[in-house]
Amino acid sequence: MNAIITLLAGLIFGLGLAFSEMTNPAVVIGFLDIFGDWNPSLIIVMASAIAVGMLGYLIKSKQLRPVVASKWQVPTLRQIDSKLIIGSVFLALAGD
Repeated sequence: MNAIITLLAGLIFGLGLAFSEMTNPAVVIGFLDIFGDWNPSLIIVMASAIAVGMLGYLIKSKQLRPVVASKWQVPTLRQIDSKLIIGSVFLALAGD
């Protein structure tokens, strides 16, 4: 059951990316180019993602445990440590 729900969630996520044209590099670059020919259309996609995330946290606060898992898996670490900084540097360098 967990695999089916994971598959469906991934399929919905992928369809959402394709429908919003986030799979098109020109659209994403146009959104990130705020000083050039800026394309603000992805703001709606980002706002929708934030709304879904907020809804998820609201649901989490109302339920004791998830429907298809034994417990909630929410990050609890709040400090910035060397592992976080090194990982962020590697990700930034990989993007170039």
